[in-house]
Amino acid sequence: MASLKCETIKRPLDETACDWCGRPLLVGELLYVDLEHGTAYCSPACAEHDHFDRGYGPVCPGVSRW
Repeated sequence: MASLKCETIKRPLDETACDWCGRPLLVGELLYVDLEHGTAYCSPACAEHDHFDRGYGPVCPGVSRW
């Protein structure tokens, strides 16, 4: 599992989208950043899924990892 840093988005310039699910992350919301890979997520769950998918995002979301 990636090492995540939790931050709050403070400026409109820093708004982004989750690198796994694409959910918009706006001012005032929490952001989970993996500094090692330069990726941002809306939740630790998305970070875990992206780590499992090796950074390709939800290419085939119907496939379970179990």
